[in-house]
Amino acid sequence: ISSDRKFLAACDDSGAIKIIDLTKQKLAKILTKHTSICTSVKFRGKNSTEILSGGLDCKVFRFRWKPGTLLKSYNTNKNSGSSVQIVNPPHIHKIDISKDGNFATVAVGDGSVSIIDLSRDTNTDISDAHLGSTSQVCFPRFGSGNQVVSGGNDGQIKLWTMKKYKHNRTIGELSACIDHGSKINWLSTIDGSSFGNLFVADQSKNVFSYEIL
Repeated sequence: ISSDRKFLAACDDSGAIKIIDLTKQKLAKILTKHTSICTSVKFRGKNSTEILSGGLDCKVFRFRWKPGTLLKSYNTNKNSGSSVQIVNPPHIHKIDISKDGNFATVAVGDGSVSIIDLSRDTNTDISDAHLGSTSQVCFPRFGSGNQVVSGGNDGQIKLWTMKKYKHNRTIGELSACIDHGSKINWLSTIDGSSFGNLFVADQSKNVFSYEIL
């Protein structure tokens, strides 16, 4: 849902992205750039005119959705340095956008995590972030806003801190690791509560809570 709560973006197995006008309760736009299943779509923070999408075609697309303009594409299959790619293709499983809309993070099937600096149009891969496919990523609602949480099929949950490196490129440094022990299906965060600030859904019927910095 867009930050102004006026539009909803949905993707499906045909690869199509549908933008629904919630105020008029009708379809506003269909985007058909993906050549395989589209697995994730997200509005760019407060900039509700842009969306990012990813799919099993190993592509991330950045659109200005109202005119249907493709602004940028990223290919996760082009320069993968992950050692687990042979058995885990670099399909895209999840995209999340930082609250300020300046960064995107991508969960990639080869076990890596991509961080895209949308303001500078650069991207950095954290290769071998997980020993299996990276299934989930999110920008946590707690902390300073420069962190990414990832979860994988290896049952691990990792907290990465984004830092500036040479030529203003953003890199991710590992700050914490939780051995959850089961495949991560979903991650969600809150600002903080007595029950913890990170919630995890796995292959069981339970939802788990962790307290992390």
